[in-house]
Amino acid sequence: MRITAPEGMPRPEGDDGFELLETVWAWFSDDGEWPTYDDVERALYKKGIDAEKAIQQLPPDLLWGLDAGMRFAPQDHQQVQLTAAGLANLAEARFALRGMLMLLRQAVEIERLWAPDPSDRTGRTGARPLIDYATFVAGRDPRTIDPDQLALAAHVAASEPWSAGLNWADGLRGWELSFDKRVRKYAGINPSDLVGYWKRRQEFIGRPEAMTVEEVLRPAVVEPEPAPASELAFTCVLHPEITAVAARRVENGEYADAVLAAYKAVEHRVQQLTGLTDVGRPLMGKALSNPPKITVTTSTGASLQSEQDGMRDIFVGAMQALRNPRAHGADESDDREEAQETLVLASWLMRRLDVAEAAQAAAAVRPAAP
Repeated sequence: MRITAPEGMPRPEGDDGFELLETVWAWFSDDGEWPTYDDVERALYKKGIDAEKAIQQLPPDLLWGLDAGMRFAPQDHQQVQLTAAGLANLAEARFALRGMLMLLRQAVEIERLWAPDPSDRTGRTGARPLIDYATFVAGRDPRTIDPDQLALAAHVAASEPWSAGLNWADGLRGWELSFDKRVRKYAGINPSDLVGYWKRRQEFIGRPEAMTVEEVLRPAVVEPEPAPASELAFTCVLHPEITAVAARRVENGEYADAVLAAYKAVEHRVQQLTGLTDVGRPLMGKALSNPPKITVTTSTGASLQSEQDGMRDIFVGAMQALRNPRAHGADESDDREEAQETLVLASWLMRRLDVAEAAQAAAAVRPAAP
């Protein structure tokens, strides 16, 4: 049965938009994992629906991972996730939405009573309060709880701005949902008060009013001041693997977390391409010292050695200057502009790793010398 979200929450502006939301939910509820854009696009194509036109029927805040109005081209490997408003437009997803609000209410109480480990004087452990299956069911009749539905609700919660992430082990009861002081913004929200939750959520992220696609794309009435002649600005589409880990964090204002996640993604990909298990500076040194284990260079001839040395230093420096302070030191508070610039560098490093992967693939199919 097709429904629409309550008044004050965004709704699709056409049938294809509803089909897109339903496709994302069907994939997620069956598989327990959010689909990629490629998964969604192929499923809609089989129904005779153009995915890009369907996206253009969605106002902001129904999905994570796709840009309302198609101002930026979707990436095939970008994960697509439903927000609370996306769920509110699907009758079959209401149970997960209510479960998410129940988790939130309990998270608010847990955070109020939680204290960090007093033995950790530096604040470097990154410990956060969390809720898991056992904590949620304590004091409740287990016969009233469906572990499968609760696991989906935890996944949904992980996509909302108050969550700090979801850790997953084996089985439907093996999840841990972490959070931090942001849950305080939702104190007093009742699990049946969806509109109240949404209003509080939008105030938190700085968009209190529901917006249509037209409002998002409408040019401003007041013309901006002309930029000085010496100023240069341009738009950069980030590598999809950087977008996948950083987009939601940037959207939530978690700039330091976004930078850390981006450089950890670069680190993980170097591990995959080389088979090395080192991390940080040692990893990059072993991967890119002479002779390098992966080819991230594009120069030939006399310039090759210079570029190899430079690329090694850039990868090593990125780990030392950008990854490590955010992973091991006190909480960093990057501003948005600096975070964007460092994400561009991470994107460039990831594209050089595309070069390495292409070189490996070419070597794998190259015929052996006689």
